[in-house]
Amino acid sequence: MRCEFKKTLVLFMGVCFISLIYSCKNNEIRRISKEIKPWLGKQVYLPKLSNKRTLERNPLSPLEKKVKIMTIIDASCGTCIEEFDKWKDFMKSTDTTLVGYVFLLYSNDDLMTFESTNANYLQFTYPYFNDKKNEVITKNGFNLEQKNNNTFLLNKKNEIILVGNPIYSNSVSKLYLKEISKISNAD
Repeated sequence: MRCEFKKTLVLFMGVCFISLIYSCKNNEIRRISKEIKPWLGKQVYLPKLSNKRTLERNPLSPLEKKVKIMTIIDASCGTCIEEFDKWKDFMKSTDTTLVGYVFLLYSNDDLMTFESTNANYLQFTYPYFNDKKNEVITKNGFNLEQKNNNTFLLNKKNEIILVGNPIYSNSVSKLYLKEISKISNAD
């Protein structure tokens, strides 16, 4: 009899635990949806072309592309700078003649940390933009605390189609690639 009670109790606790996890996951999904929903369709103010920088001469202008991926990166943060290696890998999965990457860097040290790391280690030759005085971040109302929500897929009108960072999530990456393909094939 005691053994039956223990089995029932363990089963009941297991069901409660699974219900709790499911409930927490649903709450997390609702919270994320609530954070992202206001951004969809919003037109984004892009950096000025005069703020474009690159390790070597690169005439490429990602701001003129039909599809753009804009991401905000703290150039003073060593681990944030290491994201560029992941971005290089992701960029290989897209046609950069069709997709413009807008790497918006903000920094407390005028990009010295980033430029030093880039020249000596990263060798990232794609253009990036220095958001002097956080002008673009402020005008768009971006929240720098929400790192996962600081990457956006933009259409040619610079309206947000997707929010999320494809270098950290395989499912977000697939969504980005699907939307890029849809937009590229639309014309």
